[in-house]
Amino acid sequence: MIIKDLLKLVSQERKRQDRAKTTKKLAMGMSFAATLGAVAGMLFAPKSGKETREEINKKATTAAEVVKDTIEKNIEQVKENANKTVRDIGRAVDDIQEKTEELKAGYEEIKNDFSKKTEDIFKK
Repeated sequence: MIIKDLLKLVSQERKRQDRAKTTKKLAMGMSFAATLGAVAGMLFAPKSGKETREEINKKATTAAEVVKDTIEKNIEQVKENANKTVRDIGRAVDDIQEKTEELKAGYEEIKNDFSKKTEDIFKK
């Protein structure tokens, strides 16, 4: 049962990481598309070359900041999820060790009882 829970935690972490990667790719794709659209719009706008370049520079800077913020948020989320998973796995391992010790103690008790009963039978 505990091993099953451990495997479930690992699977959940993998899914979280996959979602984070997908979100990152989506954010980068959307930022790229928005930047491309803004650049295309400016290139076809009736402005001077200098004004157009300045506007492209501003839009590119803004898009880069949005991408950077999105990536930083995703990195932080992945770190938090990884830390939670490590804690959960640590607890599961501790539980497994505790259950193993309980089983060993139970086995020893059964073994001793069996030995005593066997001795009693042969003494009679």
